[in-house]
Amino acid sequence: MIKQMTEYLDERLLMRDRFVKVFENEDGRKVLRFLCKKAGVTSTTFVAGDPYATAYKSGQRDLMLAILGYINKDHATIIDEITKAVAQTNGG
Repeated sequence: MIKQMTEYLDERLLMRDRFVKVFENEDGRKVLRFLCKKAGVTSTTFVAGDPYATAYKSGQRDLMLAILGYINKDHATIIDEITKAVAQTNGG
């Protein structure tokens, strides 16, 4: 269990570093802004009368919010979140 948790944590931290590396330069920031705009990060996802379109737009937005979350979290925050999630799973 500890080995699996360590591997999962290492992968999460590595993935965070990869996201930061991709978006840290000017071209990366431009791509990130473009993706956020296309995904409607600052917009509502609700489409009146069309639950499928609403779900689709919500999925796009959720993906970009997850990427932004990776970029904006430091290693200590990620470790803390994983530790808390494991503790809750184990009843602690």
